[in-house]
Amino acid sequence: MNHSVVYNRRKEKDNIPNYAIGYVYSNQLKKLVVPDSLPQKKYVTYMDGITGDDGVSSNLIDMNIWMKASRNNSLLNSESIRLMTTPHILSNGVKTNYGFGFFIRKGVGIEDVIYHTGSWPGYSTATIELIESNVRIIILTNRDYDELTFLADEIIFNIIN
Repeated sequence: MNHSVVYNRRKEKDNIPNYAIGYVYSNQLKKLVVPDSLPQKKYVTYMDGITGDDGVSSNLIDMNIWMKASRNNSLLNSESIRLMTTPHILSNGVKTNYGFGFFIRKGVGIEDVIYHTGSWPGYSTATIELIESNVRIIILTNRDYDELTFLADEIIFNIIN
């Protein structure tokens, strides 16, 4: 992975070439703006420096490498992979659709799918894998996108059908 970094554009001296600034839609201004410019999104500057839910920048090629490595025992052992991709049962007996880090979707007419989504003001992401087909779908956006899971469902539906 040669194009993935922890990066804070507000504090770093160097700019990443082709870095995509994130945007959110302002209902008041009726246009896309950087989150820093809206009072209700001001927390993005206060929370600078937190890494994991924010601050990790990558591209499609590196994300594909990461997804492959997270499933082929080169990063994790087979037991960890099993725990990531197996729905867990809560202490009260309720079965979830979540493993350690991945949502798991099983259903009639669709093969097993594991996925992980994330967002931060101005950015939305999803990594999706169709297990049987060995198909990986990576969605990286530089804006808030409330309908990301619907978009992912459309992509999956069109691949399967």
